[in-house]
Amino acid sequence: MPRLTSKLTATLIAGYALLGGDGVHVSKPVVKETPQHMQALARGKEVKLARKDDRCMVDGETRRVAFFHIPKTGTSLGTVIAHYVNPSLPDEAAVPDCTRETCSHVPSNSMGQLEFQYRYPIKKWFKDCLWEKAGDGPDSIDWFNHNKVSAEVYDDFTGRFVGMFRDPKQRALSSFHSFAKMRVELYGIEKEKDWARLIEGTAVRMLAGQQFPLEALPGTKVTYNSVPDLKLALSRLDGFLVAGLVEHYELSVCLFHVVTGTKWGSHDVDNMRSLKKVRGSDEWDETRLKGYTDPFDTPLYLEVEKRFWLAVDSHHLTAEKCHKLCPGIDSSDFF
Repeated sequence: MPRLTSKLTATLIAGYALLGGDGVHVSKPVVKETPQHMQALARGKEVKLARKDDRCMVDGETRRVAFFHIPKTGTSLGTVIAHYVNPSLPDEAAVPDCTRETCSHVPSNSMGQLEFQYRYPIKKWFKDCLWEKAGDGPDSIDWFNHNKVSAEVYDDFTGRFVGMFRDPKQRALSSFHSFAKMRVELYGIEKEKDWARLIEGTAVRMLAGQQFPLEALPGTKVTYNSVPDLKLALSRLDGFLVAGLVEHYELSVCLFHVVTGTKWGSHDVDNMRSLKKVRGSDEWDETRLKGYTDPFDTPLYLEVEKRFWLAVDSHHLTAEKCHKLCPGIDSSDFF
């Protein structure tokens, strides 16, 4: 697969090397504010003003959302988004764990996101308020799906994208184990490094609207023929209302509530516990990658990380403040 050699990529990769190179550091870094970052932070306030014909208006603000969902970055975020878009949802409404409760609408225990959509159909609860992606949910829609962002979708939802990003090495290793059947049967891949190379640039390709992630196409052998457009993907980060970090899920949800002016609910506890359980068992051994670093998704992640901590600082978030906003979560879980 060809490599991108632009000055932007080289600069960001150099910054990654300075951070150690063996893994993306997710502890709070010292970051310098730039005019571009401040403009991006301010844009979130501007796009909240609703049009008069907006079906998604709540308290004079639009609540339309496009869920940007990279594989292995936390389906549970959909619950937080759903309650934001429609505050009249029952507080207990959440993506179910189908291994613990009966999910009558889906054939697999791994389809909790579809079960949620059958319980709370988009046309009834979220009409015209979400990025409607083709899928196996009600009315052939699955708004949790792993779609690429087309130019039309980006224009329609600029400033309204919400999603989680994850350390590319950890995401690749998690994907290696989660998609083992497809990995072996379709691609004949047995080693972690080979799989990481195959899914290289997944987040960039999705955000730049180039291609669906191959993990979302389990019945088809996918071949990537284009170079991931890192420059376009980086520019589209300006279209996010909130871009969180899987490694700081609790703090990301706290930031979401601050940015959107919404209140904590008991569903937040379930989602945070779910993600904490996943993180606790999902600390993959990065030595299995034999030194491989994704040259596209890594700089994208680093830019998201920088913007994330700038937003945390901009809103003066502390463990104590987040605990007041989300009283069901221990202060120590936020930082």
